[in-house]
Amino acid sequence: MKKRVLVVDNNHFFLETIKKFLEERGYSVTPVDDPLVALEIVKKERFDYILVDHIMPKIDGTRLCSYLKKNPNLKETPVIILTGVAIEASSRVKEINADAYIAKSPIPNFMSDVFSVIKTYEDNKNVEELKEKVVGIEKIYPREMTKELMDIETHLNQILTTMTEGIIECDSSYKIFFANNAALKFLNFEEKDIIGKSLFDLFKNRFGIEAEKLFPDKSFVASEKAFSDQFCLSIKDKTFCINVNALKSKTIENGILIVLEDITDLTNRINEQNIMNNFAKTLISELELEDVIKNIVSSFKAFINADTIIFMLFKDNEDIIVKDVYGLNNKLAPNNVFNLDFLFDRCIDQPNKPHFINDCHKIKEKLKPLTEKLGYIPCNALIQSIKFQQQCLGILLFLNKDKEFNNFSMQLFQSLINFSSIALENALRYRRLKELNLWRQNYMANISHELRTPLTIVKGFNEILVGDMIKDEQSKKSILTNMLNEVNNLARLIDNLLTISKFEKIPTILKIKHSQVSIHEVINESLDLLKSDAAGKNIVFRTFFCGEELIVDGDKDLLLQSFYHLISNAIKYSKKDNKIEVITSINANLAYIKIRDYGIGIPPDQIDNVFEKFYMVDAGPNKTTRGTGLGLYLVREIINLHHGNIQVDSSLNRGTVFTIKLPLGTELAL
Repeated sequence: MKKRVLVVDNNHFFLETIKKFLEERGYSVTPVDDPLVALEIVKKERFDYILVDHIMPKIDGTRLCSYLKKNPNLKETPVIILTGVAIEASSRVKEINADAYIAKSPIPNFMSDVFSVIKTYEDNKNVEELKEKVVGIEKIYPREMTKELMDIETHLNQILTTMTEGIIECDSSYKIFFANNAALKFLNFEEKDIIGKSLFDLFKNRFGIEAEKLFPDKSFVASEKAFSDQFCLSIKDKTFCINVNALKSKTIENGILIVLEDITDLTNRINEQNIMNNFAKTLISELELEDVIKNIVSSFKAFINADTIIFMLFKDNEDIIVKDVYGLNNKLAPNNVFNLDFLFDRCIDQPNKPHFINDCHKIKEKLKPLTEKLGYIPCNALIQSIKFQQQCLGILLFLNKDKEFNNFSMQLFQSLINFSSIALENALRYRRLKELNLWRQNYMANISHELRTPLTIVKGFNEILVGDMIKDEQSKKSILTNMLNEVNNLARLIDNLLTISKFEKIPTILKIKHSQVSIHEVINESLDLLKSDAAGKNIVFRTFFCGEELIVDGDKDLLLQSFYHLISNAIKYSKKDNKIEVITSINANLAYIKIRDYGIGIPPDQIDNVFEKFYMVDAGPNKTTRGTGLGLYLVREIINLHHGNIQVDSSLNRGTVFTIKLPLGTELAL
């Protein structure tokens, strides 16, 4: 059987010369002018010898030899390099790691050397020596220009190899014949796996991308027309900017140069900026608290893959109220209130950092009331407080059954939390402004009513007297008494307004008329002033004073004003034929004064607001009381000014108790 020889050289003269020479000596020769074609042939056919030209376009002899040596089927097949630059690049030729090297000397000598090397392998004598020398090198002469061109080629190859951009060269049919290290790394390929392969097949089989639709048509690449194109392509978790340029040549086949630039970081930053911009636009588009909270949850829903997202607000105490719930949930609903010290502590201790828990048992222990409502035990939790200017506003809680929270940008997450904090604070301020505006509207309406009512009564009585409609003196006296009472009511209202104005303008330097004030005396004086009001509803006053005299340092007029308001309110909100009790006691140098009525009581959801300015308790559909919403606010300010405090307990339809604590025998600071 004839020995088979594969000859790879882009120079057709050498191909035909070697083919004819070896065939005359009984060998079967397969000539190939394209290294890519040669790589395909050796996959299907077996050869006894492979002769490879050193300098070729697309894939040179050095690279082709490397690919052939990596093919396990060619382990026993000698690869022989044919080089015309043996002298100019002698040191690099031997680094090719071929089995033999033959210099391209004058044709007769060259052919003789080719036959000699093949015969050496057939005789299996001195084979190893062929790897250490270039056969026929003594028969050629150095060429300075060739050496310079070789140096330039080496320099360009070093540049291409070390570039951070990926470089891929293809022929007109998009078969790859070069890829630098960056391109191999980007696409996660080894060089041997892609050389000679179709770019389109690789993209489709490895990444599922129909790349043929993105690149110029093959016929267009093969034409003489120059072109340049650019597009972006996402491959797995990377984004690349791909530049496509024509490779035109008068001596070799046209091809295409593809430059891949990894723009993943840039794309991520742009995407993050877009997310932040959209997040901010969404949040600032609303001011209503409920809408802002829903927008926050909705925005994070698109950013973090969580089974459940819960938004909670802190109340005045350490209680926390659920405002919105998204995802897996059984019975947890908005307005559910929990006392979760663990969440409160996280907000205080780690206000700006997310807290991760990856333990089902710990989550169940720390968040038990909440998980019972959810209906499942999460194994992963992300807890993030929302804080504005050192004040904890709320908590965002992300829960997962089993997935961990690790596939998101922490920097972007913190930016979104900052936006959420600002939006939430703005919504809370907007709510407070609306409430204040409502209070002011109520205040103006109440003040107008309270001013108009006594004036209307006085005006009516005055018209009666001026018109001389009543003749008997007793009736006239009764009318004058009623007019005096209404004038006194009007005077007290004006006094209240002046006192409040004084508090707001100079609260820190408001001077108190210091004197030793008897609490029992002030209470009795208040009861005397209100006995006619109580008599009108057949209400009885009962006092239970302690045995000791209660003396405090303070302003008698202000304290009288406070007790007057409290007892007056007790009368207003008590039904007819009832009683009001005033009880005093001493404990630890504090005077305790309780004012108890058995009236309509205060609804539980309104108790926390009764001391707010302009706030008036809803007395129901049968409301008959007059007021401005200033009395209890004024009482609290006066008691605070005396270094005391006031508390309220109430039950609907059972009555209300106000408890005042005042220090005994302590001189107040000016």
